[in-house]
Amino acid sequence: MAVSNKGLILKEYPKGLPNADKHFELVPRTIDIKNLNLGENEIVVRNIYLSLDPYVRFTLREPEPEYVSVDTLLEKRVSIGQVIIGVGVSEVVKTNNPNFKVGDLVYGPVGWEEYSHIKSDFAAIFSPINKESLKDIPLSYYASLLRMGGLTPYASLVLGIKYWLVNQTNFRSTS
Repeated sequence: MAVSNKGLILKEYPKGLPNADKHFELVPRTIDIKNLNLGENEIVVRNIYLSLDPYVRFTLREPEPEYVSVDTLLEKRVSIGQVIIGVGVSEVVKTNNPNFKVGDLVYGPVGWEEYSHIKSDFAAIFSPINKESLKDIPLSYYASLLRMGGLTPYASLVLGIKYWLVNQTNFRSTS
């Protein structure tokens, strides 16, 4: 039985700031999870939270002919007509991967859609979310504050303050 799998599709490469109506389209689609044959180490996840990180804008650039893609999550470009790619918090709903069982909460690269079929190469970089930690931490934090969206600014702030303090100390000691 097929279920709804609406997805945010790239209609046109943005030049400058993206415009929701011009560059993106929310497309109604379906996915037949029950009858989907998974390859080795593949999983299907229901996306709960998606993270809108700055690198996503990079994935929406038109490919350059001389550009050699490394084909990693941060380097993968979205093609016209494809679902936008990002990272998110999801629940495993079907699995053929010994590292995950149905009901597991995970964080990793997903499409901006209701359900994502994760191939084995990307399933390897998914990380489990400890359900015990959810007693004290909202699940949404795993898509933001506790991951790339929060750790990047935190590390920048901490390292920036350390750099500033070291330079202030050195400046004072030489005056």
